[in-house]
Amino acid sequence: MQSNGMGARIARGRWRLAGWRFISGIGALWRWLRFAASVRRQRIDLAELDDRLLEDIGISPRQARREMSRSVWDFRHPDRK
Repeated sequence: MQSNGMGARIARGRWRLAGWRFISGIGALWRWLRFAASVRRQRIDLAELDDRLLEDIGISPRQARREMSRSVWDFRHPDRK
């Protein structure tokens, strides 16, 4: 029985697809990390505002403290519902 290499091509295709899924997952992780870093920077900036500036943006010092006390992973990405 002669093999036409079809099995080998299918196997290579599966590995190639798995590689792309891995790369896609790495890209999603990178985007998540960048977004989390952005949220962290915004919370640090919020901590540096005085009461007058907080009032200007429409939040109370209590709301600002509550936001600043949240953990770095406690956020919702705008793309997620």
